[in-house]
Amino acid sequence: MTAAATASAPASRTKLDVLLVEDNSSDAELVLRELRRGGFDVVSVLVQTANELRQQVRAHPPDMVLADYNLGQWRGMDALDILRAEGLDIPLILVSGALGDVTAVECIKRGATDYVLKDTLARLPLSVRRAGQSLPTWQRLPTTNMPFCTYCEC
Repeated sequence: MTAAATASAPASRTKLDVLLVEDNSSDAELVLRELRRGGFDVVSVLVQTANELRQQVRAHPPDMVLADYNLGQWRGMDALDILRAEGLDIPLILVSGALGDVTAVECIKRGATDYVLKDTLARLPLSVRRAGQSLPTWQRLPTTNMPFCTYCEC
């Protein structure tokens, strides 16, 4: 690795166990790529149905859930209802192709941690870090010394 490549690489990567609720595998790959680019060492599981989600959180609760808002037969907010029914307080970030302001506010009021539009995925790592810092101290994601501008379009 060259000195320039070393200087731009993150000093340490934050481990992240994420559950993706997404019906489009290409979109799931874009989300994972953005998280890795943002300094995360990601372990992920992809689920597409409510039953798969329920089984996965019972077997292995993740650090965070990233859910598409519109999943065809169900909605990403249904994932939040499942987490609550299972007694889990896991951050849920909606990652959506289109989400109107009123709908986004309603989702936040209902308990979604944040939302990120798919056409601004560069915002996702920052959103994940914020959500990770809002967890109880024993459950928080470690922070890195990466500058804020790594995450935004400055």
